[in-house]
Amino acid sequence: MKSSIKKSFVTRTAYIFFVLFIAMVSSSQIRAESLADLDRVQAAFIYQFTNYIEWPESKKEESADFNITVLGNSSIFQHLSEISKNKKIRDKKINLHQAQSLADLKDSQLVILVFTEEKILTSLVKKTKGSSTLIISKEKGFAEKGSMINFFLEDGKLRFEMNRERIESEKLKVSSQLLKLAKLI
Repeated sequence: MKSSIKKSFVTRTAYIFFVLFIAMVSSSQIRAESLADLDRVQAAFIYQFTNYIEWPESKKEESADFNITVLGNSSIFQHLSEISKNKKIRDKKINLHQAQSLADLKDSQLVILVFTEEKILTSLVKKTKGSSTLIISKEKGFAEKGSMINFFLEDGKLRFEMNRERIESEKLKVSSQLLKLAKLI
């Protein structure tokens, strides 16, 4: 009984910190001229997302590490590298890969699509279909076209949208707490 109460308290506390983090970031203006700052904030969001998303057991057991691939060039890779030095995801070491094409794509729990071409997103969705791979993008309209989480700027503030149907089709479970914070597609 004590264990479940303690776990519930920890979960609620983590959620409160995440909501405060999002409120702090959302209340401050993020300027387009500071792309590196935007990538740093997105990397922090991505790390936080993993605390509120559950992968199916089969995907969890495939690797002792939590694999993240950044598809394209972005400073988000360096920011995630910094996070991975001191943090874990679900008690797993974070293993980062950078890919320049779909041919270089490693089996990952999470793929961050930096490219802005819709045809690359379409190919990525086809390639990862049925693999329980979370796809995160940052291009307008990509959530409607197959990305599961998509960052966008609204009135100079960083926001994110989620394609719930795509997430569920890949058998990923998203906490209702995270869904409340997202624009749902």
